[in-house]
Amino acid sequence: MVTFVSTYLKGRKPDEVLSIMKDLKVDVVLDVRWWVVYPLYYNPNIELKPPLKSFHILLTENKIEYRYEALLGNPSELRKKYIDTGNWEQARKAYCDWILNGVYKDGTEIRPIFNGYISAFKSLWKDKVICLLCFCPTEDSRYCHRYWIIELFKQYLKSD
Repeated sequence: MVTFVSTYLKGRKPDEVLSIMKDLKVDVVLDVRWWVVYPLYYNPNIELKPPLKSFHILLTENKIEYRYEALLGNPSELRKKYIDTGNWEQARKAYCDWILNGVYKDGTEIRPIFNGYISAFKSLWKDKVICLLCFCPTEDSRYCHRYWIIELFKQYLKSD
């Protein structure tokens, strides 16, 4: 059965996060940041010049699979509407609704992406440790979407 863990990037260097991944025995990192521009070494679309290495390259070199899925991130509109006002319970509900019913502005439905990960957890990654990763520096499950999506994943994995 898949095991979920979670951590954050803010204020941490790639080697520190890599060490955390190794300690947690992570097999797959699922990066669920809506926006990945900064810091540059965490941007999956940029290759840094040696001796610097991008985080996803460090993971690959250490046999940890890396997946970046922006559409499982917490959209800016939701963060501004609920989180910035401190309405955390409403933020959680709005995010879960986004994952299950949302449509991105280009017409991409979010639910099939979520369902694709459920399928991967049941087959490809069924005995793996999956680490959901985002930027916000909290370990409190009430305050970050990576915990909310882990609960959704568990709920949908249990329902089959």
